[in-house]
Amino acid sequence: MGVVVLLDCAVVEIDGQRYRHHKNGGGLVAETAHVDPSAYVGLNAIVRGHAKVLGRARISGRARVDGAACVRDEAEVGGEAAVMHRAQVTGKAIVREQAAVFEDSEVSGCAEVSGRAMVFGRAVVTGNARLSGHASVSGDARVLDDAWVMGEAEVDEMAVVGGGARIEGVERVTVPLALRADSQHE
Repeated sequence: MGVVVLLDCAVVEIDGQRYRHHKNGGGLVAETAHVDPSAYVGLNAIVRGHAKVLGRARISGRARVDGAACVRDEAEVGGEAAVMHRAQVTGKAIVREQAAVFEDSEVSGCAEVSGRAMVFGRAVVTGNARLSGHASVSGDARVLDDAWVMGEAEVDEMAVVGGGARIEGVERVTVPLALRADSQHE
């Protein structure tokens, strides 16, 4: 059984902000935000501030998109994940569970951010990269290709992690050099 939204006018006010239910999924969308009709906002999801959800992007679970963030293309944000500030989630990227993408960061391509992982600053996670656990990517760092950052690992400053590299445990990578598949770190 699907959700049928009969009104597209503001139906809820929360902390002085007016919201309407999105016709595709029934989730709440602030009057100041923009969600394309082709996008999906699930019943328990919310799009606030001046955020944008474009194309065939999907916001599900109790996820939220806030500030001036943008989720577009076929990207998915689910679970209790948050995309905030000016962050971008594009392509076929997935942000799920309790992950957070915020500030001026970007998750794109087919990258996946899960668990309680965070991407912030001006960091980029792209390609088929995976970020999970309590891992974080921040500053001007880049995680790309098929690289994985797991556990409590941190990649920040100007570090670039690519290829099939695996960074895990409590390691902190800050050096401005590329780590490749032949560099396994634990």
